[in-house]
Amino acid sequence: MKQSAQQFLHLTDQHQRDALRSGLDANVTGFLFNLKNKAQSYALNGKAVMNHRIGAESTESGYTLALSASKTSGNFLWGSDFNLESDRYNPNYLGILFSPNGVSHSAWINYHYYKPWWKLNNYWSSLWVFNESLYKPWAAWAITHFGVNFGGNEQLWNNLGGLWSSEIYEQVVGAEQLPDHPVVMGRRHIMGSNNNLNASYSFNNNMNIQLYARHYWQKAEYSAFYGLDEQGELTASPYTGLSASGEPLNNVAANYFNIDLVYTWRFAPGSDLLMVYKNGMGHYDSGHAVDRGYGYNAGHLMDYSGTNNFSSKLLYYLDYEQVKRL
Repeated sequence: MKQSAQQFLHLTDQHQRDALRSGLDANVTGFLFNLKNKAQSYALNGKAVMNHRIGAESTESGYTLALSASKTSGNFLWGSDFNLESDRYNPNYLGILFSPNGVSHSAWINYHYYKPWWKLNNYWSSLWVFNESLYKPWAAWAITHFGVNFGGNEQLWNNLGGLWSSEIYEQVVGAEQLPDHPVVMGRRHIMGSNNNLNASYSFNNNMNIQLYARHYWQKAEYSAFYGLDEQGELTASPYTGLSASGEPLNNVAANYFNIDLVYTWRFAPGSDLLMVYKNGMGHYDSGHAVDRGYGYNAGHLMDYSGTNNFSSKLLYYLDYEQVKRL
């Protein structure tokens, strides 16, 4: 069969007039495309959309742009995405968008081996990075994640940026200088690891055992705190996040480990016996204890209290037609 490149181009225009809201006109116009080469191994797609909200006294316009390029076949895959939404992009008369005013970039490199090797049917690995920030002010409150995945799904990430506006500790130096009903915002550095292991072993066609294990560790350390003025701009804050002895009271860390072991026996068509063992343990740190790294937290998991649970379930398929013949 002769192959041909796939091309998809689409121009869309939507218009709505809301007479109940002083004759407000809403218009969204977009251009979308999706291009692939003949071998279906490379793809390029994107969109450009602009919206207008025209009222009796004012007009508000915004736009969004997106572009993605990727290699889509073979053992070695890669790709990159870019997305932008202006601060005034608002298509909600004709669609839905919860939060505009953002810019994001992502890129990844994957390697997949599809043939059986050793005891594995296949295996894969990947490297990725993701960054997002505000469109206005440009590049403000940037957050960056990067990591590696392989096998059953192992992830490492670093998160730069953050937002905090919840509990304010009275014993923090500077807390007494805050006004009534204060708003405190903070810039923080989030760092963590999420390791997953999934494995299964089949004794025969009707009997198998599956293992699901997960270790999750993450910590958040604050580097600065701010107030918020009536215009929504950040201001200097007397709140330091430190106690009189210099202990960081808002820094937090979480360390959790879970195991699920599931034995399944299909003893008759549509009928299963399942036996499940679950183990979970975890710990929550604050203050100076947050300074401990991943190695310490992984090595001291057995020092923490946990829970153990064992359950079983029997499923039996009853054929009504066979019962009726008895």
